[in-house]
Amino acid sequence: MKFEDDSQNLRARLRVIQILAVLMITALGVRLYYLQIVKGSYYAERADQLLLPVAFDWLCVVNLPSPENHDHQRQQSQRPVEVS
Repeated sequence: MKFEDDSQNLRARLRVIQILAVLMITALGVRLYYLQIVKGSYYAERADQLLLPVAFDWLCVVNLPSPENHDHQRQQSQRPVEVS
């Protein structure tokens, strides 16, 4: 049994919705292409200039001496192992 209701013109409505969905996805794809490919280097340069000093302000390098136990373990691991 096939349901067909011509009074509300369902096929035409579904076709319009499909066309609108395809147009919206196409518009998003074009915008993504424009932002990534055409203007990508511009935004990468802006990100390097503006965000790095602020985002990594808390980051610093601290040189700590290695614990003595670590050096001891390294010396023991270099000794040859006797097999009897």
